[in-house]
Amino acid sequence: IGPNSALVAELLCGVLAQALKLPAPEVFLVKVQPGYLPRSKMANGNQTTLCVGTRDIGGDTFAQLLREHSTTTNSLLQEWPELPRVTAFDEWLANPDRNLGNLLYVAQTIHIIDHAEAFGGSNRELYPLSELTDAEFSNLLGERMKFFESNKLATLLADMDVWLRGIAAATDIPTAVECALGEFDEQPNQRRELIDFITKRLSITHTLLCRRLGHPQLMLAS
Repeated sequence: IGPNSALVAELLCGVLAQALKLPAPEVFLVKVQPGYLPRSKMANGNQTTLCVGTRDIGGDTFAQLLREHSTTTNSLLQEWPELPRVTAFDEWLANPDRNLGNLLYVAQTIHIIDHAEAFGGSNRELYPLSELTDAEFSNLLGERMKFFESNKLATLLADMDVWLRGIAAATDIPTAVECALGEFDEQPNQRRELIDFITKRLSITHTLLCRRLGHPQLMLAS
């Protein structure tokens, strides 16, 4: 439950993650009827409250299982096949909140949840999206990738460039935005702002990743 901006971010990132076949559970818009959550301070007791939920796939979060900087945590993340794509996904959609609490560990596989802070986190309440398009935000998985050796990083960055230019670039962004905004009373131009942000930021995501990971020589022209 949260403000509309957070719910839209959750839904939109969930729709995009599904389209990109990233390891994310299916996302749903949930309508909570008046009085259904009597103890909630955020649910509206007089009218339907819009919320976002994800399919229950079981498991526990990394935060419940492991310490932030444990050897096991670092080893699992560095060996995770989806690490480059999810890191690129977070960079692309300006999600600064990929903490261990929103990584689920289920049957020895990792899944991503919780995208409420995408599109710049608290900054989106202060600035129009157009001013955040080329901004650099925290990327917690990206910080962990800095521990790879230089040659390994170069290979991963090249793979991310192929993924961004191919699979990510082929995503139907307008339809994803339409799905996420369908039930919300929009602010003027919100659809266009989201489409422009996602489209334009995609063109610079690889450059941002190279800069973050210290490989400026790999900043390929978009």
